[in-house]
Amino acid sequence: MGETRKGRLVEDVYKEVSEWSRMEGCMVDELVDKDMSRQHRRWLDIEVDAYALGVELESQIFDSLVKEVVAEILLF
Repeated sequence: MGETRKGRLVEDVYKEVSEWSRMEGCMVDELVDKDMSRQHRRWLDIEVDAYALGVELESQIFDSLVKEVVAEILLF
């Protein structure tokens, strides 16, 4: 993930948490309605984000396994 993308992600998360704290007294139905009504972030449109996250996790796991195998080889 690039630094710019990480920065945007941090900003987005901060904004979301800030909104949640302002909505402390709201009912669950109100919170769900608000979240589902956003045009650019629908719960049903997560395929792209899920795929990107899967690719990132796969890469990190693979790198970790390669490092572990190399470390084991170097010990023998």
